[in-house]
Amino acid sequence: MIQTLHTVNNIGVDVFGWEAQTARRGHVANTLSVWGRILDLENKQFYGGAKPTKMSKELSNIEFAIYNDDADTFRRAWKIGLQEAIATGKAKTYKEAERYLKTSLRSRHPLQKSFRKITNEQYRGMLKAMDPGSRETTKKAVRRWNKYLIAVGSSGFEGTK
Repeated sequence: MIQTLHTVNNIGVDVFGWEAQTARRGHVANTLSVWGRILDLENKQFYGGAKPTKMSKELSNIEFAIYNDDADTFRRAWKIGLQEAIATGKAKTYKEAERYLKTSLRSRHPLQKSFRKITNEQYRGMLKAMDPGSRETTKKAVRRWNKYLIAVGSSGFEGTK
């Protein structure tokens, strides 16, 4: 089902709303995981998930906005995220809330989320090894993440030096 949603979305028919967003996010994660294993990179292991919190909901909203390159939704979700960080005690000040969100967001970057450690050289090598569709999807996701991280005053990531 997820693969079908991804295929339909790639032909420009975005009729599935949040399902489409989930398919996009899942596709990038799966692509990185598979190519990481093929190239013998050190993938992170996921064993279940943490109990959802109000902050995880807001961080997911920010994440979906990035994958969809939706600046308006990103700004709204970022603003709500700042408020929630303070309301939930993750931060006491606006500055601390910003720092918390930047750190949380950076940890959700597709490359940071998928690999314990990946160098820029390994990332470039992985892109070269990928089929054209996977390469473009991955590059697009990383570019979008970097664009939004830079927009909030953080730095982009394409592997370590």
